[in-house]
Amino acid sequence: MNTDHATNFLFAVEQLQFRFSCGVNALGAIHTAMEEGSSSPECYLDGLFGIYRHLCDLSDELEKNIYAELQSVRDEKEKK
Repeated sequence: MNTDHATNFLFAVEQLQFRFSCGVNALGAIHTAMEEGSSSPECYLDGLFGIYRHLCDLSDELEKNIYAELQSVRDEKEKK
């Protein structure tokens, strides 16, 4: 495996993990606000939907990164 390619892949996955972590923290904050906030839970539905979309986008991005890396590994094996 090309070292630069592997490093780029690991960097991309690390960045995705950080963004996932931020999204999960935001989801926790929205959940707390819905349970304990001074407004009704319905007031937070837009935020809940926003974080849902954010996490879905991150999941799609992670899937694409993993697929590309697996394809790269397969291509390298076929060259040998």
